[in-house]
This record gives sequence, structure tokens and C-alpha cells, in this order.
Amino acid sequence: MSENSSKPDSFNIFVLLGLFGSLFVISGVFLEWVTVDAGFVTESLTGWDLYTAPEDSTIYPIVVLIGGVFGLVGSLLSFESGLVGSAGSLAILVGTIVVIYGLFSFSGYLSELMAHPYAADLEYSYGFWCSVGGSVALLFGNLTLLWNL
Repeated sequence: MSENSSKPDSFNIFVLLGLFGSLFVISGVFLEWVTVDAGFVTESLTGWDLYTAPEDSTIYPIVVLIGGVFGLVGSLLSFESGLVGSAGSLAILVGTIVVIYGLFSFSGYLSELMAHPYAADLEYSYGFWCSVGGSVALLFGNLTLLWNL
């Protein structure tokens, strides 16, 4: 136990887990999310490309990015005690919910595209899985943080 707090020192390890998870979520948005194979042409699109596309853009990558930023800010604020630490916990909770919503919604969006009879072959790429792994780390860091409040 630390001198100033009644919380155990291992508490910071889980805050760090949430911090690194949110960094993975944020960086995953700028990595490849989808690989499109249309016969002779194969193209990889980042989450940011999917958001900024002039046609058929989707909002889900920006939702995931915003959730990752909430998680990052919340993780940084959670190192403080009192009201600031509680605000950090709330920010991590909001960030986790937003990230998970964005990833599940994007999965549904991609499933609808793949169900189209003339759809190209679509596959998730490493950036999407980086965001998924980061959201799991953010979730575990958040659950442990809330448990210790």
C-alpha cells in the first residue's frame, strides 16, 4: 500500500493496462482495417480511409477513435486521487463503451456489405484487430479500476 492512499500499489498496473489499451485503439484506427479483394484488384483501407472516403464512408472508425481518446484521457486522469481520479474513471468507462459499440457496429456494417450478392471479398485486417485487442485491454483496465473505487 502506498502512504497516501488506501488502494494497493498494483492498482497502477491496471491503469497502465487501460492506458496501453487506449493507445492500441487509437493507433489501430490509422492502420489497415479492411482488405478488399475484387478479383484482379486488391486494396487495403485504414479505418481513417473508411471514415474519409468520399463515397460510402462510415462513421464507426471515428467513433472508435473518440472512444480511444476518452480512454487515454481517463487513464491519465486516473493516476490522480479524489474528484479528478473519479472523472478519469468515468472517462475510461465512457471510452470503453464507445469503443466496443464502434467495433461491434462496424462488424455489423461489414457483414451487411459481405451479404450483398455482388460484393467483393472483404477481410478484417491487422488495424481492426489492433483496435479490438486494445479495447479488451481498456475493458480489463477499466473493470479493475472500477472494482478498486
